[in-house]
Amino acid sequence: MIKKVLFVAMAAALVVSCDSDKKRENKRSDDKGVVETSMEKKDVEQNVVNEPTSTPDASGDIVYVDMAYLSAQCKLSLTEGKALEAKLEEYQAEFKRANDAWMAKEQALQAEAAKIQDDYQKTLITSITAQQKGEDLQRRYAEFQNSVQNEANKLAQQEQALAEEQMVLGTRFTTLLKTAVEMVNSQGQYKMVVTNDVVIDAHESLNISALVLAEMDKLYDEGALN
Repeated sequence: MIKKVLFVAMAAALVVSCDSDKKRENKRSDDKGVVETSMEKKDVEQNVVNEPTSTPDASGDIVYVDMAYLSAQCKLSLTEGKALEAKLEEYQAEFKRANDAWMAKEQALQAEAAKIQDDYQKTLITSITAQQKGEDLQRRYAEFQNSVQNEANKLAQQEQALAEEQMVLGTRFTTLLKTAVEMVNSQGQYKMVVTNDVVIDAHESLNISALVLAEMDKLYDEGALN
């Protein structure tokens, strides 16, 4: 049996460094105690994400983006991502139907084989009749196996096509994200942009996800990926 397609989160960690010729020494504000805002990695499939609460400061040397928030809220995910998710759910339902049908058919053939053996042992049928029924059962079982193989091959092709669509969508998301970050940081105000996947603790004012999301959606509407 072929394995089920697993819906994989398309968000990939991204670190964007600014051009060296745009470096500027930014003086930090009073370095007071760090506000302990624990950033837990969110479950994208359940769309449990943090909404950015305020406009980020432009003085941070290192800022971050919330990947769960971006992947759940960007127009690319809400259109192409939702469409792919629907295809995946349809495939999984089709796989389950086929698998259930295969199991039921195999159990029926096994039960028929057991009955032939039982009838023969109870002398309800002759050895010739048992042999004839056994040969007929073997023929039908071979046909069943061929049918399963053909259907499994078709499902495998669908699985491969969906996996390729997932890869393409992931690449499109990463490309859009990188371009958006470069646009937001076109003046070189940030020395580094990281994802919250690798951040243990950071002040919310360093979260530029709202700015990046707006730029991602703008680029998407403008056909930047076409």
